[in-house]
Amino acid sequence: MNGDVGSLIGTCALELSKAWLRGDFQEKSVSVNEEISVTLSLRYCSRQQTLKRALSSVKGGIFGAKLRTVTKREGHNIPQVVQTCVEEVDSRGMNEIGIYRVSGVSGEIQRLKKAFEKNTKAAIHLAKEMDINVVTGLLKLYFRELPEALFTDNSYSSFVKGMGLSDPEAKQKYIQAVLDSLPEPNRSTACYLIDHLIRVAAYEPENKMTLQNLSTVFGPTLLRPAVKEGQQQTLEELFSIGTRDAMMQTSILLYILNIRAKQAAVA
Repeated sequence: MNGDVGSLIGTCALELSKAWLRGDFQEKSVSVNEEISVTLSLRYCSRQQTLKRALSSVKGGIFGAKLRTVTKREGHNIPQVVQTCVEEVDSRGMNEIGIYRVSGVSGEIQRLKKAFEKNTKAAIHLAKEMDINVVTGLLKLYFRELPEALFTDNSYSSFVKGMGLSDPEAKQKYIQAVLDSLPEPNRSTACYLIDHLIRVAAYEPENKMTLQNLSTVFGPTLLRPAVKEGQQQTLEELFSIGTRDAMMQTSILLYILNIRAKQAAVA
């Protein structure tokens, strides 16, 4: 992109190869146009590595720490980092095209993450100065790094079972019951985020983000159980399982969002 006028100056594509499936970084060059080429540094990470949820070893940390530990320390059922990010999006991100879908600058996201780990009050002020896509990137990162999915590993099979029910009324009651049975602070945080995503979707004419779009972004992040140690599959199996699971996680979140949106409309 041209930083001055915001116009597209070139496009390129890089075809991936199975020969690159090694653990070391490999440099690949692509041509954007006749004058510009870009060198990329790529490294393959297995599904177990990228999807692994691990408990942080940082004492008093926020990212990678158990949700209950953080909220107990802060004295509130919803982590401050979640509240801060949601409030920023509510106040200045609703009209942003592709909100939550567009990625923020990785270095800035890490900078904001370190700020929250060091001093929450200072981080709250810093978040107000950051690009909104950095803020949304931080929120997604927080949920992705939880040692257990926000909707909990134990509840995942129940959500899947509920989605398989054919009777609409029984299905809604079952899914709602599973959501209500989540332990605190998981339930409070989940409901807080769900209500926020519904508000975001209400601005779909401006931000182009529907409930379906938001479910695609957040479903796997909020529902994906931790990968079990020692679990081994071929590349084809990993792709098939990963795709199927992501579709189910997206469907579950979309169903919950639709239920909550309808309840809010009636109220």
